[in-house]
Amino acid sequence: MGEGRSQGSDFRAVFPTGGGELGALIRRFDWAATELGPIATWPLSLRTLVNMLLHSPVPTVLLWGSDGVMIYNDAYSSFAGTRHPGLLGSKVREGWPEVADFNDNVMRVGLAGGTLAYKEQELVLFRHGRLESVWMNLDYFPILDESDRPAGVMAIVIDITERVLADRRLRASEERFRALTTATSDVLYRMNADWTEMRQLDGRGFLSDRGSPSIAWLDEYIFAEDQPKILAELERAIRAGGVFQMEHRVRRTDGSVGWTFSRAIPLLDGAGTIVEWFGTATDVTERHLAEARREALIRLTEDIQKLDEPADIAYAASRILGETLD
Repeated sequence: MGEGRSQGSDFRAVFPTGGGELGALIRRFDWAATELGPIATWPLSLRTLVNMLLHSPVPTVLLWGSDGVMIYNDAYSSFAGTRHPGLLGSKVREGWPEVADFNDNVMRVGLAGGTLAYKEQELVLFRHGRLESVWMNLDYFPILDESDRPAGVMAIVIDITERVLADRRLRASEERFRALTTATSDVLYRMNADWTEMRQLDGRGFLSDRGSPSIAWLDEYIFAEDQPKILAELERAIRAGGVFQMEHRVRRTDGSVGWTFSRAIPLLDGAGTIVEWFGTATDVTERHLAEARREALIRLTEDIQKLDEPADIAYAASRILGETLD
């Protein structure tokens, strides 16, 4: 936008004071083309408010006059996306045409002296080349002029979209976990993206249940001597973004040694980043013990064939059975 002819260069140099990118844009903007008029004629109340909002770290926009002419700060420009810098000096109903009715109500209430507050308000906005759902905490309150009449509306806009979507993903994960719990007899578990935290585990009587997040899960379920091998396989799966799959020992509910076949798959967000892991653990203890007993019998048979003395045969049997039962 061009320079306002009636804006004196000395005045522009001092107002607004600072304010980052938006401060500079406001100083250069042709305000004479709006209902606010040349910047040199702005009332003290308006200049004070503009200086205040420009130095606020919170996304803030001033909607001045009956048309809600927009003046905002750097934080709000980030929220506006590709709508910035075109929003500066525009009428709010025209600047955000997809939510014109919403902003019409904001201006009507604010200029009548009322306030509005919205928590987790969803609006569909065009900010990055497409319409998208955005969730916000919004607070609106009237701004009074020198005659103590409402002359504009101040809006504080907190974008909570990521938090809302994260909460929804978490709830969806919990619902899937509950659904899987009713559909399988296997142990089920959920882990965070880097496996530093177990979020949930339904142990099916085989392993101890875990209903709340734990960062001590490794020591709780895995024997110390087995941890390096399991951690190495976990790191490989995380790097590859693929399936974790391994048969290993576990500490059962009663503290005894069990064997499990564990398999976990990563859940990805829209950008392909791992956000969580879902896993199942099948109790293969009996199968493992059966295989160990079979191998022991084979070894015992082979050793006995080489021995003649009853004492040697008894010693070999005792040794092999002892190793099998350890």
